[in-house]
Amino acid sequence: MAVVSDVRSRTLSPSMSLIIIVGLSIIWGYHWAVMKIGLTYCGGLTYTAIRCIIAAPLMLAIVKLRGGSIRLKSPKAAIIVGIVQTAGNFGLGAIAVKFGEAGKSAVLTYTMPFWVLLLGFLFLGERAGPRRWIAASLAGVGTLLVALAGGVEQFMPVALAVIAGICWASGVLLYQHFHKRHGDEPTVFAAWQLLVGGLSMGLFIPFVPGEHAIEWTPAFIGALTYTTVLATVVAVYLWFLLISRLEAGMVALGVLLAPAIGLASSWIQLAERPAPLEALGLGIILFAIAFFAWAQWRRAKAVKAAPG
Repeated sequence: MAVVSDVRSRTLSPSMSLIIIVGLSIIWGYHWAVMKIGLTYCGGLTYTAIRCIIAAPLMLAIVKLRGGSIRLKSPKAAIIVGIVQTAGNFGLGAIAVKFGEAGKSAVLTYTMPFWVLLLGFLFLGERAGPRRWIAASLAGVGTLLVALAGGVEQFMPVALAVIAGICWASGVLLYQHFHKRHGDEPTVFAAWQLLVGGLSMGLFIPFVPGEHAIEWTPAFIGALTYTTVLATVVAVYLWFLLISRLEAGMVALGVLLAPAIGLASSWIQLAERPAPLEALGLGIILFAIAFFAWAQWRRAKAVKAAPG
């Protein structure tokens, strides 16, 4: 599989990083509309558990075919990240899409960079400049507007999408912590944590409302194939490759195109039309993400230019 390149190299060139980030944004951005179609025929946790349980062995098989080892140095790390990032982010995000709107869920989940900022500040003592805090505050305002516009009926999907973003941010920081300590090969780690996440979600399927028997229609099979192969095997590999090579904040901001693509594709393909107040909130969040990216770029440029 061409996308599975040699992940043992320590760095990625700027051009390769850009190609990977743009490709990842397109795959994940359009996936929100695809997932909404698939969830018409399946419950959210069921759909997500299937994608992970199928994708994990495929990724491990690719590693074996390349002559690599599929053993982990730290199984405990894969269990923790699998529960927090995969079960938390993928599972809650799918339920949010099931009961809400795909485009809105995409934008709210991609508040993840701001949660990376906040969690890094609270638990790691990482400092951020005023521009990034301004962006985070704007995102908070936008999220509040979206929540208010949706009313009581849409509160649960909105809350779940936001919590999915928090789980994603937590997974980023946890993975980078474990990767520095143990140095597991990213593809192998990604596969095992996917399997843990898929099995964890499977345990909760009987207790979650909205889970029901699968309707094996051509639309469902097509959506699940896209989700499993492109949005999971390929995209999760690329994600772990990036966060093992680049700083967490840079990676988080690098995929800022994805929520815009998710919103646009849901508008076009699913005819999702946000109400005026909701559209304003979503627009503020997208602006905040872009402003955050600009602030992060300015910071990285200043650090690079500093003497010594």
